[in-house]
Amino acid sequence: MTDLLDPEPHDSILEVGTGLGYQAAVLAELSGRVWSVEIVEELAGQAGANLRQLGCSDVAIRIGDGSRGWREHAPYDRALLTAAAERLPPAILDQIKPGGRIVLPLGPDEAQRLTVVDKGADGSRGTASCPPSRGSRAGGLRHRGLSVGGRWIRTICPSWRRPSTTVTRARAISVRPNPSHGSRRAFLG
Repeated sequence: MTDLLDPEPHDSILEVGTGLGYQAAVLAELSGRVWSVEIVEELAGQAGANLRQLGCSDVAIRIGDGSRGWREHAPYDRALLTAAAERLPPAILDQIKPGGRIVLPLGPDEAQRLTVVDKGADGSRGTASCPPSRGSRAGGLRHRGLSVGGRWIRTICPSWRRPSTTVTRARAISVRPNPSHGSRRAFLG
């Protein structure tokens, strides 16, 4: 999703769905400022702690309904929505600058598509999407690796688009199993 967002070094980015802050940390390294909205208070608190531990000061987190965006800091150059929506929330589109981009999973549960929405200079929008994803290799998606802090992280990229984002600066981000989940879910720390 980050590759499709194609962030630039001075971009202001709206992220909807902070989770534990991993994506926000990556976006902060690639752009100017990240404004992230998380609906689950406990996740927002943990993300804030994770980002402080990393010294990541270019991310602000707000607890709330992400479908409304974060109007106080709009307009944004880019928006990344990690939570699926049946249709693009109008408030998000309104908060994107002309020439901006939104990346989100879009559609009903049984047929979501990873979708890129580009907002034209005149406010019009163009949309491109992957076929519905039904598994790790289905739906036009393929796995590829990304090295962050010397560790390989598996990511999913559309096979129909060649990656264009180049990581030119990186902070060591360690990814390790989260013991509180008893699983291999990754967290910052």
